[in-house]
Amino acid sequence: MDEIRHYGLVDSIDEKGLHVRIDQYSACGVCQAKKFCSSSEKQEKIIDILTYQGQYKVGDRVEILGSTAMGYKAVLWAYVIPLVITVMILVLSLTVLFPGKEALAALLALLSPIVYYLLLHIFRSGLKQEFSFKVRSLEENISIEL
Repeated sequence: MDEIRHYGLVDSIDEKGLHVRIDQYSACGVCQAKKFCSSSEKQEKIIDILTYQGQYKVGDRVEILGSTAMGYKAVLWAYVIPLVITVMILVLSLTVLFPGKEALAALLALLSPIVYYLLLHIFRSGLKQEFSFKVRSLEENISIEL
């Protein structure tokens, strides 16, 4: 099974779980020529780990693991489904609901992703269960040689 791996630091721990801060780079963010280029980009993200085993404390270095299938599913939910809904709303509005009223059809099509993302936001707790990451400590794998 292919895995998505990110490395980060434990940012906080509370009753909801472990919160890990990772640095996410754009494709050119790790390029050697990034000093000379204006398009390099780095963002910090907080990943919530709801269930985990082991003892962790704030500042621990960890590795976050997720399946590539989960990544594909996230792309489906975030990009493909809203695109399909938008196109379907546009086609249905132009042909069935409001023929000849392109402005109204376009407005409905543009509002459909907003409604979709609001629904995703409302049901985010269920999605968090579906998109769960594993965490592994990096501290135990490091050996110090003197």
